Amino acid sequence: NKSTMKENNTIARIENTLIFESQYQLSAKEQKVILLLISKIDPVGQSQLYEQFVSVKELKKVLLDNRSGSFSKELNRFRKRLMSKTLIFKSGVEIDGEELEGEIIWFQSVSPMVVDGVKGVEFMFAKKLEPFLVALKEYVKIDYLEFIPSAIGRGDR
Repeated sequence: NKSTMKENNTIARIENTLIFESQYQLSAKEQKVILLLISKIDPVGQSQLYEQFVSVKELKKVLLDNRSGSFSKELNRFRKRLMSKTLIFKSGVEIDGEELEGEIIWFQSVSPMVVDGVKGVEFMFAKKLEPFLVALKEYVKIDYLEFIPSAIGRGDR
């Protein structure tokens, strides 16, 4: 069923602890891209995280707004912001009765490249995020298209 396949490709599955017990500050665009990338992970069939290539065409659907300007400059700024983002979590380690926090970067790398003649960006989640994104036990499901109103109903044009 084509509609079921499309629906499954828009669902991001994320371990509950990442959603409910972590702290992070992401812009709407950063959240959209992260959810898009997470939706491409097979939480059952994958045993580790892999690099993910996203075409410029697909990124434009997610990142473009009504402002004018150079998309390449916006993409460069976006990449730099994304590489500086972290999430803070409970470590379970206490010192003097207070729990220490841990911190993980979201991405190991975000690199523009050309694959088979298609321009895009390769994203690699940080290895430390594997337990939150692969082989999930208790997780939430989020349809990333709910965060991209302009993409709803457009299909894959």
